[in-house]
Amino acid sequence: MSNIRNGANQCRNLNHGRMNVPISFCPDCGQRFKPSNSAPCGSQHHADYRKQRFTFCMDCGIKLN
Repeated sequence: MSNIRNGANQCRNLNHGRMNVPISFCPDCGQRFKPSNSAPCGSQHHADYRKQRFTFCMDCGIKLN
């Protein structure tokens, strides 16, 4: 299995090297892995991801402040 990481994407998230990624967006760099089929996220959902120290939402890809 080849690793997709290159000079353009130095993300530490290991989902970049996977064939079947279980999430829609990378929580560290925001790169889209697959189309999102979920409804828009709510503020509580994003607050939970912020507590986990994610930079981007894994479901909608929005940058978490």
